Amino acid sequence: MENPFKPSGAWGTALRRDLFLRARIKLSALYLVIVAVILALYSWAIYTNVADRAGDNPYRSQIGNPEEQAFYDRAIDETRDVILLIDGAVLVISAGLSYLLAGYTLRPIREALAAQEAFSADASHELRTPLAVMRTDIEVLLRSGEAIPEKVRRVLMSNLEELRSLSLMSEELLALARGNTASEEAWQRTDLAALVRTTADKFKNFAAAKGIVFAVSADGPVPVRGNSRSLERVVMNLLANALAYTPEGKSVAVHALREGKAAVLTVADTGVGIAKKDLPHVFDRFYKADRARTEGGSGAGLGLAIVRQIVEQHHGTIRIESTEGEGTTVIVRLPASPAEALKQ
Repeated sequence: MENPFKPSGAWGTALRRDLFLRARIKLSALYLVIVAVILALYSWAIYTNVADRAGDNPYRSQIGNPEEQAFYDRAIDETRDVILLIDGAVLVISAGLSYLLAGYTLRPIREALAAQEAFSADASHELRTPLAVMRTDIEVLLRSGEAIPEKVRRVLMSNLEELRSLSLMSEELLALARGNTASEEAWQRTDLAALVRTTADKFKNFAAAKGIVFAVSADGPVPVRGNSRSLERVVMNLLANALAYTPEGKSVAVHALREGKAAVLTVADTGVGIAKKDLPHVFDRFYKADRARTEGGSGAGLGLAIVRQIVEQHHGTIRIESTEGEGTTVIVRLPASPAEALKQ
């Protein structure tokens, strides 16, 4: 049976992944609606004028033969049919022209965005090495045991933290840029439950240090098809986000299970929550919510944008439910693969 999560055909997949294709279709529809309204008004005016002239024709009132009267009425009906036929042909032609015009209109924007993404990828790639070198030099200096004035040490620690933030931002920008050209050819069968357990183990010490109750429920197997490294990034970003915005004494829970033909990943926290006005924007690049949500957090507001990009590339959906002051739940649904696929 056809997978309900996967759009039928390459067109549906491209439509969901390509922002400009969706914009082009919407703009084409707008052009077509404008043409249709103008055409409808013009055609109605022509038909009404013809019908009125025919009704007011003095010769028609003198026709006594029913066959001649029927012929007269049929001629008016045929005129209407011809107008409708012409209107249909004009709309079909207009649809094609609208699509071409929309593409021409959006081309400069698309080229500018492509250049921006290429620049982001190149800049992020070039920044990785010098940032890593600076971080290493500062870390070696701080661990060398040499006598360093306390004021200088504080400055070095602050610089090291900023370098870590810059390194994270460069990695996230590079991930976003590379994600736009990701291919399904290298996808493999992966157990989402095992991936969640492995990734969650990396956060247990961090959660314990913050005094957060950390629960993991991923018994599996929960087989999915995709890029395992990308899916691991999804789990890592969601867990890092949840733990960063959950205060001491609260809890974070991650679940991975199979529901019918869906593999479901849920990350729930009882932290500060997200304001209602911020919820529609949490997946936007570089968007950071107000102080109540970002307090104690880090990053440049790219984590959830990366998560959504990866989920959509894997033909899945992501949804966030949150109440300010009570917590946040993120639900990711991916198409599940047959359990036997993991044995192959």
